[in-house]
Amino acid sequence: ISSTIILSVICQPLVCFYSICTKNMARGPNWQQIEQIFPIGSIQTGKIFHHAPFGVFLDIGGGDYLGIIQITDFLDEGRMTSELYPVLGSTVTTRVLAYTYDERKQIWLSMKPSIISQI
Repeated sequence: ISSTIILSVICQPLVCFYSICTKNMARGPNWQQIEQIFPIGSIQTGKIFHHAPFGVFLDIGGGDYLGIIQITDFLDEGRMTSELYPVLGSTVTTRVLAYTYDERKQIWLSMKPSIISQI
């Protein structure tokens, strides 16, 4: 088990926003088989454990994998804000979009109704 530290920094003129989160994530040998465990397009559920200015992080796969839903992947229309994020600890249904294979080892997810409802 390793500890993942998430540092989020967004800077705009005259102000910077940041958030820090730590999460113990088991980074087992299964990461090499991520495409078979969580195929792109598959429906997955996860528990929200951190809010950041650009989206939310969730635990999927029993604590072994880190998922991220970017702020642009919540709504089909309208403007998503961090005030509308799902509550910390809530379980959400998502669809797998992509992966980051670098040291972040994230699974990128979407909650857009049009993406979730795809067959």
